[in-house]
Amino acid sequence: MKNKKNKKNQIIKNLVVVLIVLFLLVTIVSSNEGKIIEKNNVEENFVSFDGNNSGGNNFYVGGTGPDNYTSIQDAIDDASDGDKIFVYNTSSPYYENIVIDNSITLIGDNMDTTIIDGGKHGDVVNILANGIRISGFTIRNGGNGIRLWHSSRNNITDNNISNNGCGIMQMEASYNTIFGNIICNSGYGIYAYWYSNNNIITYNNISNNDYSIIFVDSNNNDLNFHSSSNTLILANIISNTVYGIVFCNSREIKLANNDILNNEYGIYSYCSIYNNVITYNNIQNNDYGIYLDRYSNSNIITFNTISYNHYGITIAFSGSKNTMNRNTINNNDYGIYIWDSGNNIILGDKESIGILNSSVSNTIYHNNFINNTQDAYDECINSWDNGYIYGGNYWYVHLREQTHFDKDGIYDKSYNITGGDNKDFYPLVYRFELYYMLTFNGPTEIDEDTDFSVTVKSLGGTVIPNALVELGGEVKFTDNNGMAQLTAPEVTEDTLFWINVTKQDYTSVSEVILVKNLPERKLTIILGKITNLKTEGDFTKFEAVNLRFVTFLPLNFYHNTSRELITTSKYYFGILKPDFIFAVTLIYLFPL
Repeated sequence: MKNKKNKKNQIIKNLVVVLIVLFLLVTIVSSNEGKIIEKNNVEENFVSFDGNNSGGNNFYVGGTGPDNYTSIQDAIDDASDGDKIFVYNTSSPYYENIVIDNSITLIGDNMDTTIIDGGKHGDVVNILANGIRISGFTIRNGGNGIRLWHSSRNNITDNNISNNGCGIMQMEASYNTIFGNIICNSGYGIYAYWYSNNNIITYNNISNNDYSIIFVDSNNNDLNFHSSSNTLILANIISNTVYGIVFCNSREIKLANNDILNNEYGIYSYCSIYNNVITYNNIQNNDYGIYLDRYSNSNIITFNTISYNHYGITIAFSGSKNTMNRNTINNNDYGIYIWDSGNNIILGDKESIGILNSSVSNTIYHNNFINNTQDAYDECINSWDNGYIYGGNYWYVHLREQTHFDKDGIYDKSYNITGGDNKDFYPLVYRFELYYMLTFNGPTEIDEDTDFSVTVKSLGGTVIPNALVELGGEVKFTDNNGMAQLTAPEVTEDTLFWINVTKQDYTSVSEVILVKNLPERKLTIILGKITNLKTEGDFTKFEAVNLRFVTFLPLNFYHNTSRELITTSKYYFGILKPDFIFAVTLIYLFPL
């Protein structure tokens, strides 16, 4: 017994020692993770990143190490794919024009103090390979700060790229990530062309350039493109430029969560078609907030804040099939301005709209017009509502003039649009937001296996067709009158269910309904004496004194003199008195 105890204590001691060693190892690794230290007697610990250049040899430029390079280009020339080069700021600035033709990692000591200066000519950094990472430099005084030529899947992060003809030039360069850089004081911030596709440009501060971002003949990029598609431009600050974001002949470009401030043109689109999405951007203090020019078609502008611009949104020269909805457009000189363009849909925006010069077949509805000097001006032929079911726009001035409506959320009298013969035939009684919030009318309790209906409306009062109504797994859609027919499920006891009503782009609603269990009942003829007769809700109750029963399906005969409590339906055919019954009714087979 003693040996077993000693053996157990020894195992515990060994386990404790192992745990202490592991803890010390983790502490040592954690304390060195992510640090780059000067190469003297200690090997440098480079930060790894996802890409082709993992592993490889380490090279050092500047600093005091005996084998360190004095030129960045010399280190690049000796490096191979997968190698890493660290550049110290102690020997900065480096007056070089470097060419990178291998898949390497190039890391500067500090983005503000590790400087590569191009001497005001040529490309400061010319990238000719794929899978390169550049981080931690000031890159200045070049024709191009960084030039990517036939180069893909590169990572350009945390650099200060300034005072160049063009900050970053991309030529047939795709799948690159440009993240967290300061790009300023250049003719062009980022210029991508010749099919530079599928790039991501995010969290950069791009300011004081003539053009912040422009893409030409590129696809799937994140900022300004010519012939571009599937691009994501996310969370950049773009300010104090002539053109903030420009995309030409582009499709499926996504601009989201950017701050676009103090530019002549905040977002400028030229001949860009098919499902470009501009959403959740803050666009302020520009001459033109968003300008869709020359056949810029089928774009979606939604959930943006567009304010304090001269023109909030402009569509000019045959821009068509654009959808603008649920933007906050306020404190602009002109909220939405349409010139020589048609077949656009404008809904859910706020402020004034002007439509001029052959701009026809636009549809404008579900907007709030409040306290504008002139709410709208239309000298062309356009639709200012979406029909009776959906309604038109909310006009604050009309609210002060009208009081009559039929509880359908739409005024009976149309609203005249200044400038021509257009009318809003179905002006909204309330602000348009209420017309995207669902409600419904229906019973709060129902017997099982019973048919009933619900009517779905908006909080504004309009009926909602094609809304999905769900109860206990049963799914129905509302008809053109907003009604749906449901059947209460069968239950073994009284049970609460949720009725859920949903529709795309609407705020859903759910309410509880009590489905009541009904006991078994049979059609019965009752004859005889009773006592203690009373009615409770849908039921009649009494005690049997001397009763005879005939039930059907199956046919049976009973005689009861037990003073048992009998429960029947309150509906009957025959005679019912306080002490006597002769009637046909439904009898429940156990008391309620």
